[in-house]
Amino acid sequence: MSPIIRTFFSGKRPVVALCLVAVLMSGCNSYRLSEALLNEEIEARLVTRSTPHIFVDVDDNFATLNLFIKGLSIDLLAENGGSVKVHLGANTQGMLFALNEPVAISTHLRVTLWSNLVVKEGSIYLTQPKISHIQIQGDNFSDDILRTAFASSHLYLEQALAGYFYKTPIYELTHSNIEKTTKRDVKNVRIKKDALLLTFY
Repeated sequence: MSPIIRTFFSGKRPVVALCLVAVLMSGCNSYRLSEALLNEEIEARLVTRSTPHIFVDVDDNFATLNLFIKGLSIDLLAENGGSVKVHLGANTQGMLFALNEPVAISTHLRVTLWSNLVVKEGSIYLTQPKISHIQIQGDNFSDDILRTAFASSHLYLEQALAGYFYKTPIYELTHSNIEKTTKRDVKNVRIKKDALLLTFY
């Protein structure tokens, strides 16, 4: 038995080890996930679970916002060694203070951001979000003030999104026998055009 095969058998259940050996002997040590499949999974999670909620505290209580995510999708791009463009839509309610007076907020945000990806314990997460554009729908006084607040800094919203993405995977490797077998052995993830390529040990 070759050293590679002995390594895979060591410490693994026989069925799991045999599956991994079969993949290795076929000359394949990677697994592809399409952008379309990932977006289908993201949409299904939004539909079947309670509306995701993100709390944002802007500039020491200048504004407190509750974001209820209504849409989330990703574009996988090959540029710059691979990048993820994220589109997020959220109904937004809360309170901001203008001239020391509280003003109620009820609007809709459309956020475009860039993100990295990480695989942890068999799940894929967005990480390190950086906002490139925020669109606030509406022309009320409160909408204008909120635009001004976000025009100066995206830091508070980025921090809130980072906390949400840290706890919420976009995909779990549980949809096929191959995914279930290899999910603990993923070495890294490479972003290609319209797809992810997972490599494993």
